[in-house]
Amino acid sequence: YERLGVLNMSVTVMDGRRFPQVEFDRVLVDAPCTCEGIVRKNPSALQGWSLGMVWRMHRLQRGLLMRAVELVKPGGLVVYSTCTFAPEENEAVVDYVLKRRDDLRLEEVRVGLEHSPGITRWGEMRFSDEVSLCARFYPHQNDTGGLFVARIRKLQEGQP
Repeated sequence: YERLGVLNMSVTVMDGRRFPQVEFDRVLVDAPCTCEGIVRKNPSALQGWSLGMVWRMHRLQRGLLMRAVELVKPGGLVVYSTCTFAPEENEAVVDYVLKRRDDLRLEEVRVGLEHSPGITRWGEMRFSDEVSLCARFYPHQNDTGGLFVARIRKLQEGQP
């Protein structure tokens, strides 16, 4: 990461749900997922895919994101991302965490790539309108793989 000019960063390989209590200014959750967004590059990514796997990932991702927002300082930022299209692994995870914490706000994802807003409905599921601030990057928009990104700010104490 030094070649990128990032000198104050820690990368860990461990179960993030069990990360020790430390406060961070920013946390990136590059969550394990069903990898639907990379099928174009790697068709074998769908081997073993099942709806059961989607829900297993959903439960893991909820735990990872909940721990990330616990670890970030007030005023800090959590970025949650996956390389899948499944709303169960994207908006449903973000919505779950937002509904359990009143000290979090989604912020608009602003990047120089074409993207679509997060979805607020999927089948029988309904998500907070706030999740439309998330970003969905579809392969046809930028000639890339698929990606989902949420930018979550932990509010300072007393901040509305």
